[in-house]
Amino acid sequence: MKHVLVLIFLFYNFVSLAQQRFQNYPSNLVQLSNHLTQNLSNDKEKVRSIYNWITKNIDYDYYKKKKQYKNNAEIISDVLKRRKGVCQHYAQLFDTLCKLSHIKSYMILGYNRDKNGEIPKEGHAWNAVVINNKYYLIDATWGAGYSVDNKFIRDLNDDYYMKKPEIFLQDHMPFDPVYQFVSNPINQEDFFYQNFDKLKTKGTFNYRDTLALMSIQNNTDKVIGQYKRTRNCKVTNTMTKTYLDNLLRNYTYDVFNYAIKWFNQGINDYNKYVQHKNRQFRQVDEATIRILITNAEKSVLQSQTIMRQLFDYENIAPELKGSIHKNFLNMKRSLQRISDDIQFVNTYYKSNKWTRKRMFYK
Repeated sequence: MKHVLVLIFLFYNFVSLAQQRFQNYPSNLVQLSNHLTQNLSNDKEKVRSIYNWITKNIDYDYYKKKKQYKNNAEIISDVLKRRKGVCQHYAQLFDTLCKLSHIKSYMILGYNRDKNGEIPKEGHAWNAVVINNKYYLIDATWGAGYSVDNKFIRDLNDDYYMKKPEIFLQDHMPFDPVYQFVSNPINQEDFFYQNFDKLKTKGTFNYRDTLALMSIQNNTDKVIGQYKRTRNCKVTNTMTKTYLDNLLRNYTYDVFNYAIKWFNQGINDYNKYVQHKNRQFRQVDEATIRILITNAEKSVLQSQTIMRQLFDYENIAPELKGSIHKNFLNMKRSLQRISDDIQFVNTYYKSNKWTRKRMFYK
């Protein structure tokens, strides 16, 4: 009786917590962007229009509970629907409207110093824009108003609008020093003790080149860079430590996805090989068969090597641990099957045609 091999299905277990590109824009957001900027002649006017609309129409929500969003589109939908939010919503909305208006902008995560000179225990978010090749910092949250007994009081102001980096750094400290936009970045100890002498001198850090590199890097390399720069910034608070932990978690997801990508590639080649084997290698040359089975082995071995890296990380999301072990086991089993077929191929092509035919019926 002829034995037909069952194809191995691809393992699509892609997961990602890393920051995602904007997707699924609400139609009203695009309309809003056009309404705010279509009749304006330059980027400076467009930024002003976007800033004015956000600070006039979005209330700060002191009772907003922390929520995990799947992507940036969910954040935007939430704030546009409720017309309320926290700094994350202000900054994400501002950044999205700028990008829709073709203005180069950044959403920046970090922490701040309040009016009393104290550093709060929770992080903060703000923005930067690039106009005429110059970087300007903007905090729409603080520009919208202030609070009295956890009640939002709208008080429109330009105190933190289009400020130069050296000025903005007095009370806004980004986790990643690249977003200081200065050649001689301060560290977290400098910020804590309000030692800003470095900002008076020119340094050697080329933040423009770093930002340009980040714009073309894959997410894994970008996260590694962010982690290294932040860790070397003399971390002084739990907010930054949490940020670093989250970067590591995101990195493990990226490594996992990369391993699965190689695994799927290997299984895809193996499936093609199996199809030829089921047809008893008719109308296919030896070189093609050997390339398929060899590439399958190389790809699955590569996926296993990459996945093994995750065994050394402690900060792995609980929901990922099971997938790591499950897929590593799948890789091991697949390698054994591929190894058996490599042996089959070697034997097959060394045999005469009568022996070859019988090999498919064993």
